Amino acid sequence: MIGLNKTWKSLGCRGGPGPRRVVNVVILVAAIACGPTSRLTFQFGDFEGEPRLKLKEQESSSLDRGLVVLFATPSGAVSGQPEISVSFNHPMKELGKADQDPYLDGLVPFKIEPAIKGEYRWMGSRTVMFAPGKSVPQATTFRATIPAGLRSVTGEVLEEDYTWTFETPPPEVVSSDPYGGEKWGLPDRPVVLYFNQKVDPDEVKKRARLTAGGKEVAFKVQRLDKGDRKSVRIVPKKDLPL
Repeated sequence: MIGLNKTWKSLGCRGGPGPRRVVNVVILVAAIACGPTSRLTFQFGDFEGEPRLKLKEQESSSLDRGLVVLFATPSGAVSGQPEISVSFNHPMKELGKADQDPYLDGLVPFKIEPAIKGEYRWMGSRTVMFAPGKSVPQATTFRATIPAGLRSVTGEVLEEDYTWTFETPPPEVVSSDPYGGEKWGLPDRPVVLYFNQKVDPDEVKKRARLTAGGKEVAFKVQRLDKGDRKSVRIVPKKDLPL
């Protein structure tokens, strides 16, 4: 189970009429007000950052230099199941042996922290890929390191550690019931939040704030269903004001 150790994006607002006048509901994520201050508000932290990819490239003249890393991916924010790939400027494996033994002198080509189970595969003699064996944990920053001292088949040596990082997506509210900006909700109606990944109700409780009429309201957070770890129910401890 993954705690909400990252902050979250905003959820847009829309409204709809109803038969009774009760409480106008607004879901706030990223501290963006979606309606009058008298409306019910949930507020989460904001986060910044766009998916990005930075490659460290070397010129063709690097073939005349010592061992260097031409590129290492992914870098920065990633989505889906990432595959880690590294290319060197000199051959690291003899082609006939790459499929039989993916390691270099008995060591992994690069180390990933936190550790991920999977396997290394060579694509030719200069590029190695790591394919995770199962889903990579979300909301996590990974650090990959190619250790100094790594040696090519022709004797060139990596002079210093090569390190980069990548991050899997943080939790994000994808929808809610009632939806943001909905009108005419009952004062005792709980609010259900749906996330893009598994969340811990205790972590949601730490990061959520419920207000009604400009005043904070005490609430509890429950699992919506035992088999559903991507949704939570927020229940006010008293009826909301009309």
